[in-house]
Amino acid sequence: MSHWLRPIAFIVACLVSGVAGCVPSMTLDEISAMRPARAGELDALDVLAGDWETKGIAHFAGLDDVLQVSGRSSARWADDDRTHLVERSTTEIPGLNTLSGTMIWTWDPRARTFRIFRVDGYPVTGVGTARFDQANATWKLRVDARLPQLDAVARGSIEVIDKDTLKWNWQEWDALGFVEIVNMKGFSRRVGPRPGETTPSSRSLRDATTPIATERDAADQSRNR
Repeated sequence: MSHWLRPIAFIVACLVSGVAGCVPSMTLDEISAMRPARAGELDALDVLAGDWETKGIAHFAGLDDVLQVSGRSSARWADDDRTHLVERSTTEIPGLNTLSGTMIWTWDPRARTFRIFRVDGYPVTGVGTARFDQANATWKLRVDARLPQLDAVARGSIEVIDKDTLKWNWQEWDALGFVEIVNMKGFSRRVGPRPGETTPSSRSLRDATTPIATERDAADQSRNR
């Protein structure tokens, strides 16, 4: 048994046996040694780090119109050990208030999955999971959310088109899955250098978001038939 597992095993044994006062005295070095090494799985989040500009479309329950979505986000590792990525975003939809939000990404080594924690100014709070499908270069997300009016379930995906372009979609339903509250999709384009680099991307967001107009036009044509 490795040296950092021994004190943990002893503490667990004490808790299971219910013996009070059996936790051994420890030094700071021993407590520090109990911290596991950084999980290599966290490296998968590197592609999301940086500054992004977003364009997309949204459809809300009860509205016939397809709304334009725009925004910016910034994702940074929160500490030198790079154990959790903090993403702060601002989203604008004409006719609605500007919405700010924060999402924290990290790795849960016991459950062998990524955890995400979300809060925004609606206000919405949410806790969920994420997994990275390496074969398709796509993040798959699921969040259980609490809105002031109801509980909701959200699912989304983030496809890594290239190191500077992300294609995303996001849907939210009521907790029972009967009503789709919102359906959004679009593209995000890196607008600054990747963390650790000094040269920003030279491609424009317009190049990455051209398919958005195509999808919207197709939807309009389908409704008019």
